Amino acid sequence: MTDEELLMLYATGRVRAMEDLYHRHRVGLYSYIYNQVRDRTVADDIMQDVWSRLILDTERIVSMIEDEALTFSLQSYLYRMARNRGIDHFRARGWLREMEGGETYLVSDTPPPESVLSEADLYACLERRMRDLRIELHDAFWLTRDGRMTYQQAASALDVATETVKDWVRQVLRAIRPCREEFDHHGH
Repeated sequence: MTDEELLMLYATGRVRAMEDLYHRHRVGLYSYIYNQVRDRTVADDIMQDVWSRLILDTERIVSMIEDEALTFSLQSYLYRMARNRGIDHFRARGWLREMEGGETYLVSDTPPPESVLSEADLYACLERRMRDLRIELHDAFWLTRDGRMTYQQAASALDVATETVKDWVRQVLRAIRPCREEFDHHGH
């Protein structure tokens, strides 16, 4: 049964359908949210907000699903909402920098590491490098890595072409390569 069919069942009063949707998406969606915000309390709040909004918007979403003129993906809706809530979180704290052309970056004032010696240092280096990337690249990477999505699924969730997602992931891998090389250089 598709996500959209489950939501339509929920709209008819079958609460179990929403539970099935939640269990289907909770791990990937939570992982995606957590990798955005890196704070369990905030991730929990965003996760709750995403599901609350889905429940509140069920009638409107079902009408979009039933409108054959529209192509609607519930998975895209969930990840887009989670992404927007994460951006709202960063914006409220002044952690986003808008650039010309509408690109958005996380603000990072942390200098690059002098050496990467431990696994903890590796992850700290990766985190710093990820913060310096455009939000879209960050999202594509985490959706296809921790979010356990295919490139096609991530493209649908981000509302871009599959080739764009592949390109963004390649850009992230190039950006984080120096951290891994330094870690490997020290015999890890």
